[in-house]
Amino acid sequence: MGRQRMQFVMLLVLALVALTLGANPVQAGPGGGTYYANSPAGGTSGVPLRKFVDSLPGLGPTGANNLGQYIPIANKMTNPVANDNADYYEIGLVDYTERMHSDLPKATKLRGYIDLSPAAGGAPAHYLGPLIIATKNKPVRVKFTNYLPAGTAGDLFIPVDNTYMGAGLGPIDNTTLYTQNRATLHLHGGNTPWISDGTPHQWITPAAETSIYKTGVTQHNVPDMPNPGAGSSTFYWTNQQ
Repeated sequence: MGRQRMQFVMLLVLALVALTLGANPVQAGPGGGTYYANSPAGGTSGVPLRKFVDSLPGLGPTGANNLGQYIPIANKMTNPVANDNADYYEIGLVDYTERMHSDLPKATKLRGYIDLSPAAGGAPAHYLGPLIIATKNKPVRVKFTNYLPAGTAGDLFIPVDNTYMGAGLGPIDNTTLYTQNRATLHLHGGNTPWISDGTPHQWITPAAETSIYKTGVTQHNVPDMPNPGAGSSTFYWTNQQ
């Protein structure tokens, strides 16, 4: 009796699975809905995303895939520090949109980096770019500028848990929240001086930000580089790892 009951339960589960897989998923309209990239059936909203239908983006415009995505290569600029052999780049942070999959009917809003060099010619931001090609034991200097909107216009476009340390109320009063347009750079795994490590306390806000919290408590610019001004910061990476 026990074995027959187990077989019946297994058949019932299989039948429920078959009914679930056979149901037509609700298609989200162009104005909303969530697209579940990890759900083969599309979930209860959104659309199914097929695997391996888009090629990987390559380096530079000639490496663009079928969606027009490519990874920009950052262009070196003139090093502002005299008698220094480091490579120098200027990188900005912006909001932008890019189509991430052939089955998505609209572009995805993203937050990422752009090359600010004249050689880039104002090229649009692309996911994962720009790429800095470095040489072992040759330092890299970066001027980073936060071009995100100021105030609530610079809020993240995904839910934010304001109860998490560093994402809610600041230490000055009990009413002012940290803004959501704060940012920094971090070279993961690098042998980096602490002032250029890009820790959670080394962020900057855009130059137009009016919040009382404009920089992280341990934010420091590289002392031998020119003062980058409000909304910007400087970094020095040794590339000695």
